[in-house]
Amino acid sequence: MDEGWIKIHRRLMDHPLWKGEKFTKGQAWVDILLRVNHEENEVVIGNQIVVVKPGQTLWSMLKMADRWGWSRKRVNNFLNGLQKRKMVTTERTTKYTIVTVVNWDVHQIEEQQKVQHKEHQRNIKGTSKEHQKNINKNDKNDKNDKNKKNKADFKNELDNLFVEEQVSRELKEAVVEFVEHRKAIKSPMTALAVKRLLSKLHKMTTDEQKKD
Repeated sequence: MDEGWIKIHRRLMDHPLWKGEKFTKGQAWVDILLRVNHEENEVVIGNQIVVVKPGQTLWSMLKMADRWGWSRKRVNNFLNGLQKRKMVTTERTTKYTIVTVVNWDVHQIEEQQKVQHKEHQRNIKGTSKEHQKNINKNDKNDKNDKNKKNKADFKNELDNLFVEEQVSRELKEAVVEFVEHRKAIKSPMTALAVKRLLSKLHKMTTDEQKKD
């Protein structure tokens, strides 16, 4: 049999399919589970206040028999059978019966812990995703900062190179335009590549006026 559990809404107890016929023993057992309190409650019986704790239900043998379509004798035998199996304990008076589901609180704690564990895992997963998102964002910012720094360093290198090579304003503009064009269609140029370009341009003419 598969392990695990499912949630069943208490509205099932009022569904026509649930109470349309005589109950089976299994159905009666589930009916008890659906009726038990999830928190402590006080019930007034005549002049008496009865405290019904979590995992308990206050009922009467007559109402059980009427709801389940059984005789009172069969209800009594059924409850005795549950007690022998240590599934419930009963506290019976002439006016009411308190049925206590054995280890109900333990089962609820275990299921609550499972739910909390799943929620914790979801929170961890969500935090991890957020953490990774922040890392990616920081990496992107670092990359952008690095690119800005590289551009600034490259511009400074070019400016120093133009001063060193005594490049005219017109040639400087032409070289910068070529560098940007090269960057758009191919790999970007380095300052050393620009220096070599200027050297080749100088060698292509001996006319100082043409160089300018």
